[in-house]
Amino acid sequence: MKVLILIILVGISSCDLHRKIMKAVSDQPVKEQFKVWHFINQKQYDLNTEEAIARYKIFKSNLQRINEVNSQKKSYRLGINQFSDMTYEEFAAQYLTYRHDMFEKETKRNLEQKFLFDEMVDRYEKTSEISNSQYYSVNGDHIDSPDWSSLYGEPRNQGGCGSCWTFATTGVIEGYLAQKIGKWHALSTQQLVDCNESQWGCQGGHPYYTGPYEKDTGLVLDSVYPYTSGDTNAKATCKKCTIQREEKFQLSTYRYCQNNSSYSSLCCGEDECYKAIHRGPVYLGVYVNSDFKEYEEGIMDYDCTSASANHAVVGVQLTTEFWKVRNSWGIHWGEGGYYRFKVNKENIYSCFHDQDCWYGTVS
Repeated sequence: MKVLILIILVGISSCDLHRKIMKAVSDQPVKEQFKVWHFINQKQYDLNTEEAIARYKIFKSNLQRINEVNSQKKSYRLGINQFSDMTYEEFAAQYLTYRHDMFEKETKRNLEQKFLFDEMVDRYEKTSEISNSQYYSVNGDHIDSPDWSSLYGEPRNQGGCGSCWTFATTGVIEGYLAQKIGKWHALSTQQLVDCNESQWGCQGGHPYYTGPYEKDTGLVLDSVYPYTSGDTNAKATCKKCTIQREEKFQLSTYRYCQNNSSYSSLCCGEDECYKAIHRGPVYLGVYVNSDFKEYEEGIMDYDCTSASANHAVVGVQLTTEFWKVRNSWGIHWGEGGYYRFKVNKENIYSCFHDQDCWYGTVS
């Protein structure tokens, strides 16, 4: 079997590597598919253990569900990926740690005491004052935004740490920085995990608490303060000396809002985040269900009208048909680390509606 894998490796791009291998063995018994999957995903548990038997049963169940969903000819396809030996409940507990719940409690308690929005400087106000004619066609349909994914290198992988909030916030800043200097630089997500004391590290975070830190302290490069929590699933001691002596990139302005928020101070108006995507990437709070976990390609479409955000991503494009989003689960998940989500004609935010939006500019 390993010889077969090595043969398949020849001529396959890294982005398609795992998918091509699994499709090449898809006609094999499930037990053999599991062995291959275990090998290419470098799973740490031994195949000759009780844990492996339990994981195999979950893998088999997930594969059956994937085949059932794909047989329905939806607008998207599911596939085997690095999460296929996990139940949705296990996956959610480890990866979907977006702290929307904690923010709600904090906001209700301290709403009158907090200054919720950073003041927009004059130059940013001027760039924001753009006529609606630049966003809408004559018949009222919204116009496609640029595709900001071209600003970035490959999507990174948060690993076993619930740090999606760090990759989403740094992703926004990286996008604006790339616009400004013409080159992508990966900023330190580990710095946010370790040093942003108002957040919960690998147990989640929220954009409302991120803007002040990134403006006041700034972020160093990932090469200076590299990411380690993906392997350890824990935060480390903040390396304040490293941050103090290195060049930092800081937000000059930022804005956080909830669309149609019950807290009037947080409501930005239904078009604000939509207009923001025309200027650059935006941080989005999204709802992830079990299909999302196994997403492979196509345009996602599922009901999330009564759901709350449980994951943070970077919105890089909005078209009349879909949102395009940069995720933090590596290049072997989804469309090279990205996914597309159907736009609802009555609600241009789709599953981002009533959720969170965050964006800014870089000094």
